[in-house]
Amino acid sequence: MIKIEWGKVHGEIVSIAGDRVVIHADGAEPPGARIETRIVEDGTIVKFKVLGSRKGDENQFVIQARTVDVTRELRDKLLRISDAAKR
Repeated sequence: MIKIEWGKVHGEIVSIAGDRVVIHADGAEPPGARIETRIVEDGTIVKFKVLGSRKGDENQFVIQARTVDVTRELRDKLLRISDAAKR
């Protein structure tokens, strides 16, 4: 999982499929919102457009989003970090 944060919200990218991601976070975002997140590990900025969010388990929200303005390099980096976290 990739730990990210934006504003006062902390979350983790739990799955990546193409340009779609699922984020578990301690705050919700409305559909259509654009969020600019920071990868906790190295400070890389990643932008998302929220497709929807719902209440998950234990005060967590499940946010479905798609990446915005992501270079091929950044996409590859996200996939590498995600794959490494699964091991």
